Amino acid sequence: MHGNASARIEVLPQLTVLLALGVAVFAFDFGGSGKSDGEHVTLGYFEREDLLCVVAHLRATDVVSTIALWGRSMGAVTALMHGDRDPSIAGMVLDSPFADLARLCEEMVDKARDQGINVPGFVSSVAIRMIRGSVRRQAEFDIKDVSPITHVPHCYIPALFVAAENDDFITKSHSLSLHDAYAGDANMIVVDGDHNSTRPRFMFDSVSIFLQACLQIPPEWQLRIHPSMNVTSPPWRYPGAQNSRHSSPTHAMRRPGMHTVTSPTRRSNLDDDSEKIDLEQEAAAAIAAGLDFTDDDDNNSGANIDVETLGMTTERQREIEGSLFRMLGHETENEGETGENKEGATNGETAKAPSGV
Repeated sequence: MHGNASARIEVLPQLTVLLALGVAVFAFDFGGSGKSDGEHVTLGYFEREDLLCVVAHLRATDVVSTIALWGRSMGAVTALMHGDRDPSIAGMVLDSPFADLARLCEEMVDKARDQGINVPGFVSSVAIRMIRGSVRRQAEFDIKDVSPITHVPHCYIPALFVAAENDDFITKSHSLSLHDAYAGDANMIVVDGDHNSTRPRFMFDSVSIFLQACLQIPPEWQLRIHPSMNVTSPPWRYPGAQNSRHSSPTHAMRRPGMHTVTSPTRRSNLDDDSEKIDLEQEAAAAIAAGLDFTDDDDNNSGANIDVETLGMTTERQREIEGSLFRMLGHETENEGETGENKEGATNGETAKAPSGV
């Protein structure tokens, strides 16, 4: 589940790892984001109802056994606010959730003080009340009700928290608070980078082990990921090992105990010719499905999706901080670059001031 200012294509860096586990992946746009209807994003408050509908839909299909949730930022908050009312969820991966929205707003005021802006206590209190009132009028929810920390003492779903060491937007202290208050089994890993950095491979390895245990995935369902493959790239971006695009793996190249790329539902005694992958055929199928099967160094790289431009980028973080500073009566260097403010935010930016998670 994606964060604010993002959409369901944020799932792309997770696809390779998840599909290699042998699980189905369902990604969707929250209301007010991507191609979904709606004017406002509520940072988890109404998004949990979207999640409730999605989970109900998946269970109604009769083809889904167990369900796990993977959310980042706002998506992780949504999972936490849903988890205490649905104990049947098998597990949750929670990347950079905030513990409490009001606390996050207050921390941004403190950050303004750290940057040398003189913010009297009564001014910050007035700013928080203004934000709270504006959100109530426009989106009909109270930011004080967006508080995952009040839900985790009643949540027993196995959880894996992820926090970035240098995240200065939602600091790792939020994940630590949630982890410490969590009622069920919970683990936490800290990665290098900031709020929107590409996550390292060891995090994906940890998630794989976690989901294997939570979802009880049979080993024969899993596919081998080639060591040279970038796990954060979608699977169709990897046509084969370097310098061997048009060659297929031989038995001599396989490691003992490793699974081939053959589906577990197919015959296990296929001959060598039937195991070979026709890359031209695979590319044609990918193109027909609307996917990009080209190499990274091809000239048409403009069709590629840069996932790092999604979510809370540094530029969007500055815009949010600038909005807050203006509410506190201070202009910023980027004052003329954006005319957006808290009251005018729509279509995915309701809480654009200090809460654009």
